[in-house]
Amino acid sequence: MEETKKKKKFIWRWLLIIFFLLTGVLLIFSDFGTGIVWILIAVILLPQLSEFIMKKWNFVFSTKFQVLAIVILILLSITVFPNINTPTAPTPQKDNTIKLETDQQKLENNLTNDILQSSGSSNFGYKDIQIEKVDSDRPAGTKMITVMVDVKGFYNKSSLLKDTGKLSSKLFQTVFASNMNAYDIIIWYYAKTTDVYGNEKDGIILSYAIDKATFGKINWDNFDQTKLCDFLREEDQRTGNNFNTVCRILVNIQ
Repeated sequence: MEETKKKKKFIWRWLLIIFFLLTGVLLIFSDFGTGIVWILIAVILLPQLSEFIMKKWNFVFSTKFQVLAIVILILLSITVFPNINTPTAPTPQKDNTIKLETDQQKLENNLTNDILQSSGSSNFGYKDIQIEKVDSDRPAGTKMITVMVDVKGFYNKSSLLKDTGKLSSKLFQTVFASNMNAYDIIIWYYAKTTDVYGNEKDGIILSYAIDKATFGKINWDNFDQTKLCDFLREEDQRTGNNFNTVCRILVNIQ
């Protein structure tokens, strides 16, 4: 009876040794630390190890001591080694890619700077841009570009016309100098308006328009830009070009 128990114990021990050894070998390729721990457990279970320790150091490597050592190693494999083997998350790399601006983005940036740097008693802000195909009587591939500007404040009608004249002259030059292939340029100035019923709305108060042909005739260095509105209205009457080059005051400005 005692002999049968010893045989069963011997068989179970070697089954456990083989289990821990094979599992450790498999784990060592994916989780090195845990794999080593499982192989150590298999070594601890070897009867030859107990005999060697007893003879070498006269120490009884009992079953209880073996179980305690195995439990400690298993706890280490669960708590310590996974943290060691977990790969550190890569540090996000700064995107140093240079993002190229489109021709429209370059134009909008230049227009925004022109408006911010505009001088005079009036206060302006960039609003939007609109790009459309021209009519069939224009050169193929050219565009009609509308620039929208917010009027945030002005002193009076006279000062507003002077300031918008200078700003419109600058904006015309900026758009024609861009790669947008413009032929007609319109500038709309928006401001808060009040109707006869006292209702406020954001509407267009001034409109400047010029075509490429007229633009090319003007010597902008010697031209009085503060009187651009008067010039464009006179040019429209003189040439009869159907409002392609014109300045219109669309509300009653005080």
